Amino acid sequence: MAKQVAPENVVGRDRLIRQMWKAIERHSAVFTAERRIGKTTVLRKMEVEPPDGKIVLYADLEKVDTPVRLVEVLLTDLKVHLTKKAALGRWLRQFLDAIGGTEVGGVIKIPPQEKKDWQSILEKALANACGNQADAQFVFLWDEVPYMLQKISELERRSGSNDNSALAILDSLRAMRNENANLR
Repeated sequence: MAKQVAPENVVGRDRLIRQMWKAIERHSAVFTAERRIGKTTVLRKMEVEPPDGKIVLYADLEKVDTPVRLVEVLLTDLKVHLTKKAALGRWLRQFLDAIGGTEVGGVIKIPPQEKKDWQSILEKALANACGNQADAQFVFLWDEVPYMLQKISELERRSGSNDNSALAILDSLRAMRNENANLR
């Protein structure tokens, strides 16, 4: 990845960012363009300069190649950004204890016996995070989602799996957004 422009040095993107926040108020948004246009720069600026009432979690998903890894990234990001929120921090610790999850160096890992249940863990984590922070809106700024979905599909195809995890991820996220008004 090329060196990114620091958010404070970004010029000429304020109108686009206001449009993105306006779109996010009503529904989720997909931000696409050719490579090297500045999508990541805009997302990073949005991450560090969110409007009031937003809990923003940015993640580059380029290296994610399984649904379980996506859930681990999500749980790790929730922990890092929300441990200041006492109730949610306690819930996340109890949730990890319940599934037997571990944390090594700040990174959360899901135990092998739970790997087949990634969808349930994803849905429970998002539902509980949203329920514990009803006064704020969670905004996940995920970079390289199409690339992640392509990698997951390709690995499943090569392994002969009939799972369609890429579609299941999108279905779960859409369902969770529809069930939780404070999730984008």
